[in-house]
Amino acid sequence: MNSEKVARHFDLTDISNAWSEEVKAAIGAIVPMGRAGNPEEIIGAALYLASDASRYTNGAIIKVDGGFAYGN
Repeated sequence: MNSEKVARHFDLTDISNAWSEEVKAAIGAIVPMGRAGNPEEIIGAALYLASDASRYTNGAIIKVDGGFAYGN
């Protein structure tokens, strides 16, 4: 049994529509890529983990967070 995770952080989803411009600017200031992520940007990581290509991957955490985990 393998266990992996796609680690996300600030993503532009329906709930982010309620974010003020100040919140969006603050996110842009703390995320090294300068913006929140888009949901379609995690697709590659999810497809990899769901495919046979990841059959020898175990315990991995794939960070799809614009560099947030390492930039702060």
